[in-house]
Amino acid sequence: MVRNKVEIPKVPREMDVRHWMNKHWDGWIELREPARGTGLGAPDCQIMMPDGFIIPIEFKVGGFMPGKGFTSTPLRPAQIEWHRRFVLHGGIALIAVGFYFPPKDRHLGDGLQLGLITGRKASKFVNSKSMLGLQFRVADEHTLRDRIMETLLEEEDVLSREIDQHQPY
Repeated sequence: MVRNKVEIPKVPREMDVRHWMNKHWDGWIELREPARGTGLGAPDCQIMMPDGFIIPIEFKVGGFMPGKGFTSTPLRPAQIEWHRRFVLHGGIALIAVGFYFPPKDRHLGDGLQLGLITGRKASKFVNSKSMLGLQFRVADEHTLRDRIMETLLEEEDVLSREIDQHQPY
């Protein structure tokens, strides 16, 4: 009896995503080492935008499963809580899911791409089954800065509309 062979996509390691970001971000970047005593749930990285704002980024890894869509490793409860508190106090953070799509051997460049999602959606990462229903922007080494800027501008727009709806007039 021959079983159908399911091709499991190559999934990068989180360390691969960290190195990739460090290589391709052309501004100030600080990568945090969890073993060196960062705060519980604190993101893996901070980058500085051209306007001087610092954006925290949590790295996760994922892949594309035919029929299931994009998947990601889950956030730990402490990471979800960190993002919740950060957003509650007016911060904007990102979650960057590193994946190879299409598979590395058919991709131009180094093959790794990031799916960028705002930290406000951190509670959606409680399991690793699927990222279905989550809108995210895909960035490669050529579009990284633009995709981060687009994601942040869209998030600022969403947050300002939410604030406007809650303001007494």
